[in-house]
Formats: sequence, C-alpha cells, structure tokens
Amino acid sequence: MMKINITRRKFLTSSAVVAVSQIATKAFAAEPTTKATTDQVSTSEDYTYEVNYTDAEWKERLTEAEFTILREGETEEAKSSPLWKEKREGLYHCKGCELTVYESKEKTVLDKGWVFFRHSKPDTVLMGIDLFTHYSRGEPKANKVMESHCRRCGSHLGHILYINKQILHCINGTSLIFKPTV
Repeated sequence: MMKINITRRKFLTSSAVVAVSQIATKAFAAEPTTKATTDQVSTSEDYTYEVNYTDAEWKERLTEAEFTILREGETEEAKSSPLWKEKREGLYHCKGCELTVYESKEKTVLDKGWVFFRHSKPDTVLMGIDLFTHYSRGEPKANKVMESHCRRCGSHLGHILYINKQILHCINGTSLIFKPTV
C-alpha cells in the first residue's frame, strides 16, 4: 500500500478551497484588512498592533520554526504538534503575545493533524486572504483561503476552512501555547 504524504497546502486545496473561495469572495470582496508580514511589523493602513517587535526581536523571542509560521505565514507539518490531539480543558494563547485566543470547549479533534476550533474568543482574531498558487496538470492555479491572525501582535495562526459541513479555524499548534485549567 502506498503511503500518501499530504501537506497542509494539499489538504487545503483538496478539501476546502472551492467552498472557502466562494465564502471569501463574498465576505471579502474588498482588499484584505490586515496581513502580518516581516516587512510590516506594526501597522497596516488602518490597524495598529498593540504588540510590536522588529524582525530581529521576533527572532530572539521565537525559534526558527515559530518565526517562519507566526511571522512569515508558513504552515507546520500535519501531526507535528501535540496540540492537535490535546483533549484537556484549558486555554490556548497566541505564542507571539500570549493573548488568550481559543478555549478548549470550542475545540474539535479531527484526524487531519492540525488544531481545529469552532470559534475564537471575541475580539482576538483578524482575518485576511491568503493567496497561494498550486499546480494542476502542470498549470498554475491561484487560490484564496481565509487566514487567521492574532489581533494583538499580527502573528499568523492558521486558516479558516469549510470542513465536514462546518466552518472551522484550522490552527498551527506551533502558533499556540496551551495552559490547562486546574
């Protein structure tokens, strides 16, 4: 039996791109509101983050993998974070600034390899559009998916997808700190 190595990009493309593109096109007809990038540390045209660091300061605070995900918008490998199967009660905080973003009561465990939530805590997540290119039959195809960012520091958390007939936040475990409740 051949083992299929599915990356998050392939997962996004195969399971949700069409539905999310339709949702994103309707919901975000205008330009995206905010997207954290390494050359845009503190502001977009209409938003200023409460927590701001230079690239050098972020690199001191984060590991190389964390920097790549939180500040450059990359994605961890499926099942690489133990948080995807975490079942204890607790709170999930942004690794960039420790803002409490998700509660365990909103978590749903799917055998996809990433952390899924039905909702974030109010006023914690900013959304934007992630534009990426994949190849189909040798031809480049542009795709759009909704991105999830921390509203306090702009760190990339993951994506918002349509999976199993529900809209879920598909979050990198690397972007989070889990603190169990006692």
